Amino acid sequence: MAKDSSLPIKILPLVGAIAIVLSVIQPWIAGIGSVHADELPVNYVLTGDIGASTFSLAVLLLVVAAAGAILFSLDRWTILRRICGGAVMLLVVLFLAQLFSSGVGDDAGLRVTVDLIGVGPYFAFVGGALLAAG
Repeated sequence: MAKDSSLPIKILPLVGAIAIVLSVIQPWIAGIGSVHADELPVNYVLTGDIGASTFSLAVLLLVVAAAGAILFSLDRWTILRRICGGAVMLLVVLFLAQLFSSGVGDDAGLRVTVDLIGVGPYFAFVGGALLAAG
């Protein structure tokens, strides 16, 4: 009986969904005080405004990770799972764009902003890529 060599490739979306869930408990902004995804409103990612928001980035990431994990087992819905992964990667890019735009415009400000990036965005981006790739 031949071994199924595609098994490691097939579990990549599930690993991606787990990485997205782990990104929620990791700091998204590091420094003197850490900021986690549950403290970031979705409005900040979309508009840069930290004002009132209906829900946090953590809620959105958890919903997308859950959808990706459910869609992982359904071969017919591969395109939706890939869209979920791409959406997570887009959220991370938008978050980083807002973070960089709020920094000082000179070279020193850019370095300080890069130092402020926590582990959470890395987990989320890689998780989104795995969710989309598998």
